[in-house]
Amino acid sequence: MRLEMFVQTLEEAIRDMQVHAKSFFVSLQAFVKDAHNGRGSEYTAFVRVMPQNRQRASFDEVGSHWTNLQEYLEVLSQKIEPLQKVAIEI
Repeated sequence: MRLEMFVQTLEEAIRDMQVHAKSFFVSLQAFVKDAHNGRGSEYTAFVRVMPQNRQRASFDEVGSHWTNLQEYLEVLSQKIEPLQKVAIEI
């Protein structure tokens, strides 16, 4: 019963985290497009994060979304640690 509640809590946290992960990748995509002056491509795009790109508002968005996602990832990794220890013992 306790394990079931633990897994359910993790499941809810992962579901909540998906919103932040999507926001991060959408902002990253917008930054790449912005860095290429709006010329998008369906192929792999490379962007050097140089001072002129760091000054873009779209880069600030990436940082903001990463901060939110990072918080969820840290909490999630802390929550998973006890489960990992139990799995090793089994």
